[in-house]
Amino acid sequence: MKQIMKNDLSEEKISHFYSNFSGKIIVKSQVTSTQEYAKHVLEKDSLERELLVVANQQSAGYGKLGRKFYSPANAGIYMTIVLPHKTPREIQQSGLFTTGVGVAVLNALHEFYPAFPFQLKWVNDIYLFGRKIGGILCESVYQIEKHSYCYVTGIGLNINVRQFPPSLKNIAETITDRGVDRNRLIAEMVKQLIEINANYQSGEFLDQYRQYNYLDQQIVKVVQEKNEIIGRVCGIDREARLVIEDKHGKKLSLTSGEVTKVYCN
Repeated sequence: MKQIMKNDLSEEKISHFYSNFSGKIIVKSQVTSTQEYAKHVLEKDSLERELLVVANQQSAGYGKLGRKFYSPANAGIYMTIVLPHKTPREIQQSGLFTTGVGVAVLNALHEFYPAFPFQLKWVNDIYLFGRKIGGILCESVYQIEKHSYCYVTGIGLNINVRQFPPSLKNIAETITDRGVDRNRLIAEMVKQLIEINANYQSGEFLDQYRQYNYLDQQIVKVVQEKNEIIGRVCGIDREARLVIEDKHGKKLSLTSGEVTKVYCN
């Protein structure tokens, strides 16, 4: 069997591994970012079916808050999937959708790496052995004049990265090679994402998200636009909000913010 990084990415192979996918697949050797490429396609055309953009390398991949996502060639999965909806109301529960995407990605990873203890750091950083191996970026796109309402979701995973830049050496991790075809893993992620997307508003996946929760019972610092909150993570509520108990015993349900520090218990 070929090793994972020797498997060339292709539309044909992804389609082969997920034959029921009826959307459009675009595979590129290099783009600035799959997220921007997908949004550029949306500007030119309104979509009625899903769009998947995959690249072997990104020159300007980015994640939350526009932070650069290290995206070397042959060393990861860099993809964006556009999931169209019929009305703007269908893309208004972004918190639930984002957590659902995290569950879908981890479920797909477990299909190929069942022994690896993958976790999710709220909202959607992907962790392995206490370090980040990837991230998920979900954006809502409204094109009112085209009656087009979409979730544009970028996914980046470190796979077999030989060396990280100095700024990432102590915080990043990579999935080690186990001979899994990237095309096959991408196809499985797309399958799981489409299944979650069909009924994400029900929140039926939240119990799984709670099981994957890297922050459970940890003392953390959450930075929001105008303040910082320090407290113990109590869980994830039914609206996918992070529930924190502060030093006064008050429970707070957070819809936004970034966990910038996890304290040793």
